[in-house]
Amino acid sequence: MRPVTDADLDAVVHLVDEADRALGLEADPLREYLTWIWHLPSTDLARDTRLVVDGARPICYAQATWSSEEGGPLEASIRVHPEHVGRGLGSWALAWAEASAAERGADGVRARVADRDEAAHALLTSRGYVKVRSSWTMGRTLDPGEEPGAAPPGVTIRGFQEGRDEHVMHEAHEAAFAEHWGFRPVPYEVFEAQMYAADAWDPSLTCLAEADGQVVGHVMALSFEGESDIAILGVVPGWRGRGVAKALLRRAFAELADRGHREVRLSVDAQNPTGAVALYESVGMTPLRSYDAYDLGTADADGVLMG
Repeated sequence: MRPVTDADLDAVVHLVDEADRALGLEADPLREYLTWIWHLPSTDLARDTRLVVDGARPICYAQATWSSEEGGPLEASIRVHPEHVGRGLGSWALAWAEASAAERGADGVRARVADRDEAAHALLTSRGYVKVRSSWTMGRTLDPGEEPGAAPPGVTIRGFQEGRDEHVMHEAHEAAFAEHWGFRPVPYEVFEAQMYAADAWDPSLTCLAEADGQVVGHVMALSFEGESDIAILGVVPGWRGRGVAKALLRRAFAELADRGHREVRLSVDAQNPTGAVALYESVGMTPLRSYDAYDLGTADADGVLMG
């Protein structure tokens, strides 16, 4: 058992792919996500990751993601190679994540698992974890020459301007997500480090919606080799339901298609109260995967237990 290094990226991706295939799932694009997470300023690979190897073969990967500036529960990501399920590796990794959460002062632990992973659900329940939420990965095929569409009346969609829009997008982001489940406000410096300083950040793939002289919505897309994602889509209260989000999405789809991408994905809270799931369905996106979030020692878990 040891922490991961950058040299382990291929091996970890392969391990996760094998675990997914054993569940009947197609391999999920993961390489760029791991690269981003491993290089965040708040990540210390020696502290936050563990790789269990059998000889030279990785058989269990564990990651504990938490930022003292954001607070909240520690996010535990654990995958065990299908040939080694049932050997206690998942229990060991959860115990390691729980100890890390206690040591760092996190508000409990949150683990997300595929809805069809019965072994993981049973393990989490046996350790006192409580299911608190579900989410989907949704996807859509992109056609060459995707039409960007038109902005709603009174709204202008424009590109992100470096040196001008960093703070205004942060303010719009905080306003747009203030009421969303699990959201915690972060100071600009943290947002800057996680977004603008990240390796995947590309200002040319970010658009802002303006109305009445204010930014009322924003979309941030990511373009990687062989994959693309909508990382952020937000509209401030008061401007929802007017077509702003759909216009931002279509602009992002068109730009990604122009770059040669033929599929785009995003993650969405299945219980999102602002109609996000219906919005994504209206632009042709369909659910590809479903995940369940299990908590231990969080306010959300207490709320479920109390009925």
